[in-house]
Amino acid sequence: MALIQCKECGATVSDLAESCPKCGAPIAKKPSVEQQQPAYPPTQPAYQTVDPLDTPNTGLNVLSFFFPIIGLILYFVYRDQTPNKAKDFAKYACIGFAVFLLFYFIF
Repeated sequence: MALIQCKECGATVSDLAESCPKCGAPIAKKPSVEQQQPAYPPTQPAYQTVDPLDTPNTGLNVLSFFFPIIGLILYFVYRDQTPNKAKDFAKYACIGFAVFLLFYFIF
């Protein structure tokens, strides 16, 4: 609780009071934390802009899986223009390399 000055008469008034006890002027209240922030988080827009060129390509992902060196080359070629597609190439190249090593050590 803090004491503030009434804007009408200058009397000292509690900031919790609704009006000045001396002159009856309403006291402007600061918004509480609940009033400053919405009760629910802001919603995402109903649509998202997706770059059609940045969608994964199944054929090149399979190629990256069977030939990991091609997947790494494709990653470095596409990483600046289309990062999501490039990450998929690198992911499938790493998985293909791991499968190759697994079969190499088993057989």
